[in-house]
Amino acid sequence: MNDKVGGLLLQMLVSHVVREQRACINFGAALQFLQPTFRPSWADDSDIGVLVHQIQEEAQHYEKVRAVLMGLIGPDHTERSITMRWMRGVDKIIPRPESFLDHVVCVALNDRAGRIQLESVVSCAYEPYAAVARE
Repeated sequence: MNDKVGGLLLQMLVSHVVREQRACINFGAALQFLQPTFRPSWADDSDIGVLVHQIQEEAQHYEKVRAVLMGLIGPDHTERSITMRWMRGVDKIIPRPESFLDHVVCVALNDRAGRIQLESVVSCAYEPYAAVARE
């Protein structure tokens, strides 16, 4: 793999890992909006279970993509790359929701962006990443 392709793959993987981390954080933040004092009238306890399931699912995605990244660049460089991406202002790109409606909009937009990225990754020449996208 040449340097240009390797750099692009690295950028895609780090972005994917950070997006999965942010999804976990945002679903966790959404849980606070379903606590009894904030809960919308239409929400019930089953909605909390749905959010918990989503956090677990996003955490699994995070671990799988992070494992691919570690296989490519090693654990130390992986952690540095992720930390550097967060330091560049992920919160400005994918903000933490301040209401349940913010959460719904954020999830819709991130899911759409993620789906578009995964559709392109399915045919990626780097098989470990393509395999994660096919799951």
